[in-house]
Amino acid sequence: MQDPYKVLGVKRDTSVPDLDQAYKRLKELYSEDSLATYSLLSSNQRRTRLESFDNAYKEIIAQITNRNRNVQSAPKVEVEVKQTSDNSPPPDFNQHPGAYLRWLRQRAGLSIKDVSAKTKITSSRLEAVELERVDSLPENVYLRGYVVEFAKFLNILDPKRFAEIYLGLISKKR
Repeated sequence: MQDPYKVLGVKRDTSVPDLDQAYKRLKELYSEDSLATYSLLSSNQRRTRLESFDNAYKEIIAQITNRNRNVQSAPKVEVEVKQTSDNSPPPDFNQHPGAYLRWLRQRAGLSIKDVSAKTKITSSRLEAVELERVDSLPENVYLRGYVVEFAKFLNILDPKRFAEIYLGLISKKR
């Protein structure tokens, strides 16, 4: 099998959001109704390429999940692996940044306890961040730090920018 990173045209250190974006872009480019490839490929060729994108994406996600499981070396942490068999698209992080964090965490097969053990942020705080529970969130100066650490742990490319998006949304809700 070909290198899955080459199939999707991404680097090995690509973040999950960037991986998702590359995958979606290729799926759209090679879809049945795409004018860009309509006259260039037969339906069998297109289907073969789409399957190779699916397989590459699944393989990379599995590698990331295994890597995250191996990073968890603290013996006290009980790992609750949540199998995510659905291929649901990620929530829009500009509209629902908390849901996006939850989606990434679940995609990586991590529980709230796993993230809490590594980031040293309490489980209740992490849940409040994911659910965007305004009444349970601390002041912005503390919240920014929590969101940045959470985003770093989940390999979001620009955690500080992500935190600004999150805080902007929360400020509107307060």
